[in-house]
Amino acid sequence: EIAEMAVEAGLPRCRCVFASSSSLARQISDGAPSDIFISANRHWVNEVVSEGVMDGETEQIIASNRLVLVRHVDRPLKLLPGRWSMLPKSLDKGWLAMADPDHVPAGIYGAAALKTLGLWDRLVTKIARAPNVRAALALVARGEAAAGIVYQSDISISDQVRRVATFPTDTHPSIEYAAVVSTELKWGTIESYFAFLMSSEAQAHFALHGFSSFSGS
Repeated sequence: EIAEMAVEAGLPRCRCVFASSSSLARQISDGAPSDIFISANRHWVNEVVSEGVMDGETEQIIASNRLVLVRHVDRPLKLLPGRWSMLPKSLDKGWLAMADPDHVPAGIYGAAALKTLGLWDRLVTKIARAPNVRAALALVARGEAAAGIVYQSDISISDQVRRVATFPTDTHPSIEYAAVVSTELKWGTIESYFAFLMSSEAQAHFALHGFSSFSGS
């Protein structure tokens, strides 16, 4: 939708490629063409910058997000406010779906949150690892997992899930979407796109879909 909005604003049409940050970073490092790389994890931005394919000096934070616990709409999951210690018992024998915590940003954030809350060791055998956060969301939406850890912005994707709780921001690294530009491009050729992503129009659209502005508001 943002790409279409950019076209309506008079910018050239771009082609968007969606995948986990780790997959995209590896593809770019291996030579896949990419003018702008947007990642939900600074680690993968640092990776493509260190490989020399993206220019670290162009990095911009365009939006932020929150991490939430969701359940299937027809499967109640009781968790009193602030009582995260109840989560393992609330799951009973069900699975907790999350993106792969070894490689995918959403999973890395989720694992950090569970470890901070002292729940990782109690839940690690109950985790259903998914290749990306949308796949984790799908497991909950299909009723194959009792609950899932996803981004706040993912909730609106499915009418089969409901928010149970939002993870405290101090339990995991800040979820910020950083954008960098290819070292093969001159800044002037994509400056208009960066300006649009930071514009009030684009930021309002991000907020409409559950993201926070780049300032964290």
